[in-house]
Amino acid sequence: MNMNKKLVFILLALAFIVVVSCKQETGIKFNHKFHIEENDMSCEDCHTLTDGKMSLPSMDKCSECHDIDVDNPSEECLLCHTPQSAKEDYSIEQKALPKSYADVTFSHEFHEGIECNSCHKGIENSTDLKSITVPKMPVCLECHNDEEAPKSCDTCHKEIRKDVPPASHKGDWAQWHGKEADFDKAVCLYCHQKNMCSNCHQTQKPRDHLTFVWKTEDHGVEATHDRRKCAECHTAGYCSDCHRQKPPSHKRGDWMAFDRHNGHAEAARRNFRSCKVCHETAECAKCHQTIIMRQP
Repeated sequence: MNMNKKLVFILLALAFIVVVSCKQETGIKFNHKFHIEENDMSCEDCHTLTDGKMSLPSMDKCSECHDIDVDNPSEECLLCHTPQSAKEDYSIEQKALPKSYADVTFSHEFHEGIECNSCHKGIENSTDLKSITVPKMPVCLECHNDEEAPKSCDTCHKEIRKDVPPASHKGDWAQWHGKEADFDKAVCLYCHQKNMCSNCHQTQKPRDHLTFVWKTEDHGVEATHDRRKCAECHTAGYCSDCHRQKPPSHKRGDWMAFDRHNGHAEAARRNFRSCKVCHETAECAKCHQTIIMRQP
């Protein structure tokens, strides 16, 4: 085996290891960066515009540069195909668009003349197909700003309008929309103004605030976990104004009892940090300097 063949064999082996460790949904591997930078190719060399759609390259298109023998597959096929694709007669599965794009209308023909990487950000540096994603709405809004292109919903959407919410907003959406907003608030701003959240949340309490024990027990635990969520509606002064008043538990007759299984001792044992919301540690020493603390 000469040196060139050894090198090809090593590269194929490495490619096989990478493919096995990185699952490809399409059954094929492709390095845009290698073709664009190393071979000075353009998108149009592989992708052709047909009926307003940009088609994916076929085997015939690849064979214009690659020496392909479909009747005698070899290890060289694994340079582009995954082992799973090879097992399935080198079949290719086109990656489906996300469900959120079902309502979107788009014509590559209408956008002809715009650089591909204007919408497909970073495509020229992509080394695998997994890193390629379809353009999201912020990319579209770079041009669809009512100056370079119209911004109205019906320009790109079949059904969604300002007065027609997406399908995801139906049912119990009001209950779960907060989790979606926490994941990516920028998505909400596609349709909603920033003040829409505050207009609603300043007049309506969240569902968990309506429980019987929210004020006396639950809110402190939630604030301990993440005070930033409290700050979305409340200012720091809101907490201090309320905590200047003694909690209902402090008004119990046995609150100051020395028995650790009652009153303040038990509360401090369970969560000493809650005491420090209002009290300094030195306050404990005023009484406990003459008391011997015993572990049970």
